[in-house]
Amino acid sequence: MQLLCHHYVLLCTGLLITGTAPASGQSRGRTAPPNIILVVSDDHPAAMVSAYRNARVPPDEQFTVTPNLDALASAGVRCTGGYCQYPVCSPARATLLTGRYPDQTGVVNPGLIFSWPGQLPEATVRAGLIEHVDIMPTILDLAGIAIPDSVQGRSVKDELLGGPPVNPYVFCQAEGAYMICDGRYKLTQGFALQDLELYDLVRDPAELVNELGNSALDPIRAQLRARLLAFRNGVYK
Repeated sequence: MQLLCHHYVLLCTGLLITGTAPASGQSRGRTAPPNIILVVSDDHPAAMVSAYRNARVPPDEQFTVTPNLDALASAGVRCTGGYCQYPVCSPARATLLTGRYPDQTGVVNPGLIFSWPGQLPEATVRAGLIEHVDIMPTILDLAGIAIPDSVQGRSVKDELLGGPPVNPYVFCQAEGAYMICDGRYKLTQGFALQDLELYDLVRDPAELVNELGNSALDPIRAQLRARLLAFRNGVYK
């Protein structure tokens, strides 16, 4: 079930914000919205961006140098808990543009870098969970623009500036399968409701050991399954 967005599977969505306007909008004297560039790199695994490499990446995959992406990471906030809602191009892009979940737009683990020199922290890493559906409202919030009521994602502006994590869970889906992750534990559900897999991403980052039969994790499994069922029934947050 690696397809359902282990956070080293897909990269990269980068957000570059340029201009001199402060992040807090009119309250800090901004007179015009900032210029915003959203950079999307398709089918680009995290191992191919040197800023995301660590001991988990096999040596034979550590053969690229990405100075421009690394510069964005050094000058901005690099997120290690970013998730794509649907690991297919069209629904993923629709989520980026609408701030709504794929099954609501009609049409999964990326890296995520926010850079705004002078406004967002530099050389900073945030480990909070962030979804594609959060990017659109975050851009609007950073630009001082009202977020439409129809948007299902959450702005993570305050989190980027040092506030607490916004999302207790992230959700993903692909071809009838669903996933929920709380940052450590990941539960996937296949076509059948009883088709479950549970992984401990701290002890088993490669997702090789299904912990569904581990009775010590029964409370976690039950909690994640209940939240995932609520998500599938339309309770998104």
